[in-house]
Amino acid sequence: MVILIVDDEPERLEQTGKLTGELFPKAQIVMESDPLMAGKYALFHPVDVLISALRMRRADGLVMKKMVRYANENAKVYLMGTMEHFDQWNLVDLVGKLSDPGVDGLLVFPITQTLLEKVLCAKPDSDNTTIKRTVQEIYEALMHDEFLQCRLAQAAMEDDLEQFFREQVCEEPMCEIQAYFQKKTAGSAKELTEDELEAVIGGAEPQSFSSIILSWMDYELDAFTPFHQK
Repeated sequence: MVILIVDDEPERLEQTGKLTGELFPKAQIVMESDPLMAGKYALFHPVDVLISALRMRRADGLVMKKMVRYANENAKVYLMGTMEHFDQWNLVDLVGKLSDPGVDGLLVFPITQTLLEKVLCAKPDSDNTTIKRTVQEIYEALMHDEFLQCRLAQAAMEDDLEQFFREQVCEEPMCEIQAYFQKKTAGSAKELTEDELEAVIGGAEPQSFSSIILSWMDYELDAFTPFHQK
């Protein structure tokens, strides 16, 4: 197995390469700080797995995804970034669509051995079902619990949504929770099928997760007062 790791931050690249090598000791690890050189390598030496930073100076992670899959359409692709990076990108590009499959997973900085193992070694079917069930339960509770709605709105205003979901005993990654609620909003609050969970409905311009949550709950973005109480 050939794993290509791309990041234009040398220290981060070295650390990710070291952790990946420890996780897959028999794999051939190729590290590259220049995304264009990495793309050239992937075109002539098809790789099995790409781990790339989403935001880089010469080319972003989605460009790397296209280059790698041009030579190997079955290559697994994982993008690294901060929650802010993922939040600013169009979710359609990350999750993909039938004509252009998306990435296989997101790695939120800082990269750790535990995070790499959880994302790269995950069983997609079981993980997908767990995320859907866990977040769906919270979604259903929010629809009927005004106190919970207020708590969510308050957490969104204070930019502490991760704490809110921890309070609900939801240990799923924030990027997965964010993707689910964005899709849920686009789906007009109807129950999502497994296929719909795999593809973004619509393709709205990227917004902050807090804004999406507040607007979905019918709250003003600049004042903590539900419309129905005015």
